[in-house]
Amino acid sequence: ILCSQDFLLDHPERIPQVIGAGWDLLIVDEAHHLEWNPEESSDGYCLVQSLALETASVLLLTATPQQLGAEGHFARLQLLDPHRYNDLDAFL
Repeated sequence: ILCSQDFLLDHPERIPQVIGAGWDLLIVDEAHHLEWNPEESSDGYCLVQSLALETASVLLLTATPQQLGAEGHFARLQLLDPHRYNDLDAFL
């Protein structure tokens, strides 16, 4: 299924259905647009994070991984392995 973040964020009643669907693979294109910082994450990041936690495999695609700097890179790694990448200060 191909679905934009905007569709889900515009129809939040669909989010629990999508998260609970039992996906084998989540692919996020333009992953550098996922905005995260230690104080507050974007709605799009939170959506992808919720999906990633419930999906066996996650593939993040980006042609510009450093667009949002080291914090953005950490945030994407955290989506892939939240247990290993759980401390921004230690990462930096």
